Amino acid sequence: SVSIFDILYIIANQIRIVILIPTIIIIISFIKVQFFSQSMYLSNAKIMTSNSKGSSGGSVGGIAAQFGLNLGLSNNTKSWDISEILSSRTLAKDMLKRRFDTEKYGKNKLLINILLNEKNTISFDNFKLVSLATDIFISMVSLSENKTSGTFTIGFSTVEPQFSASLTTEIIDALDGYQRKRN
Repeated sequence: SVSIFDILYIIANQIRIVILIPTIIIIISFIKVQFFSQSMYLSNAKIMTSNSKGSSGGSVGGIAAQFGLNLGLSNNTKSWDISEILSSRTLAKDMLKRRFDTEKYGKNKLLINILLNEKNTISFDNFKLVSLATDIFISMVSLSENKTSGTFTIGFSTVEPQFSASLTTEIIDALDGYQRKRN
């Protein structure tokens, strides 16, 4: 059988290796983070849909429900799923046509040009480039739902803080426009 003293004796004999390996890993990690990693800026927005779980169909439906009447105004299910909309190619293509200001690419540049690292305007006739930019945009969107409050948190992470904030604002506007159009 192996005792704890045997293990401590082996570690004491190999103390250089025990100290050297973690020290090298820490130094390499520090150098990578300080000199080679790029800062990312996260912009979040919390939204609540007009038809989240807490909705009772208005005050008339709430009063009627107190008396045991169902007027059919209650909305227990979502009429549109925000996660499906955010991952839709239609919304992404709409966002690619919007213009943003960035430090790297300048002012008033199309999102498709920013995502594909192009200085020149890309034609929307090129299906492969539009498809690639659409996939990049969809992968940039982060969404989480708070089931108890019915709120959603939408976020973008980019290398420029103002660009992250602009993307978040524009996606909220696009979702609002989609909901208004749908309703």
